[in-house]
Amino acid sequence: MAKAEDMKNALTAHPEIGALPDLPAVVISRSGVQFDPRVDRWSIRDATATFSLDFNVLRGVTPEMRTASQWALLWYAENMSPHHMMNMFRRLEHMLRTITDGRREPLKEITSQDLLNYRATLSKRDSWYLGSLSGLLQKWNELGYPGVTDDAVVLLKQLRIPGNLKGEAVLTMDPDHGPFTDT
Repeated sequence: MAKAEDMKNALTAHPEIGALPDLPAVVISRSGVQFDPRVDRWSIRDATATFSLDFNVLRGVTPEMRTASQWALLWYAENMSPHHMMNMFRRLEHMLRTITDGRREPLKEITSQDLLNYRATLSKRDSWYLGSLSGLLQKWNELGYPGVTDDAVVLLKQLRIPGNLKGEAVLTMDPDHGPFTDT
């Protein structure tokens, strides 16, 4: 079973490869769950919930970009909680949907200009999306997978991005996003 970290070593040792190899047949998540990352929809059953990542929603990107995103998220599956992995997938999907809207050609890499354009579309309330996504994009680049440019990482390290609002739903007793269900 290949680990995302092993893939980084293979890419570093053989930069002339130029393309990502096929995803492994079996990966073991941090919580010990085996799954097949080669399928379009990852379904990972944890002790308390099932997490589903549907890579078909990543439209407007090249097949190489999609595969590289899967490799980057494999690292999250192996090293982070399923909740965090799912959050990273959602933030990535939102950003890709936003920056590819109206493009004629599929996106093959995320640049600093793409990040600035994405940031400009976010409301003050949602500005934390980029802060959350920053960790994934930096890890993606650090692992050596194509798809996130070095200038994008430099920009992310320079930006001051606010975090998400904590406790707001509880304080406001928001009926849709608050602490209680209908029951």
